[in-house]
Amino acid sequence: MTPPRSIEVLLFEPFRALFYLLVFVGLCALFAVLWIDLTGMGPKDVAKKLQGSGMQIPGFRRDIRILEKVLDRYIPPITIMGGIFVGLLATFADFTGALGTGTGILLTVGIVYRMYEELAKEQMGEMMPGFRQFLG
Repeated sequence: MTPPRSIEVLLFEPFRALFYLLVFVGLCALFAVLWIDLTGMGPKDVAKKLQGSGMQIPGFRRDIRILEKVLDRYIPPITIMGGIFVGLLATFADFTGALGTGTGILLTVGIVYRMYEELAKEQMGEMMPGFRQFLG
């Protein structure tokens, strides 16, 4: 279950590469679905948050079930597509041997982006002290 680490191995063992690609992309899509359910970013949780903040979708009744139904059309398919694209990116990096493994690259990007968000939040809190309570 190891990825082919070069283009030559990829060409000589296409079934191994295809099997690795399908398993890795499938697991990434499954992880994406589990992630939105476990972190409270699913349609039901987002509908509750939007309802609690007083927002509504123009042209629809102000009912949490309607909001959940509308969000259910978009959140799960986008989550699955996002997981598939992340899996494809990681396997492409694994196949080409780009600066380490694909999973390592994704982890590095995620950590750097999270650090950037924290720094931006701190800077916003220093520039505008009124936002400090809003941001938490």
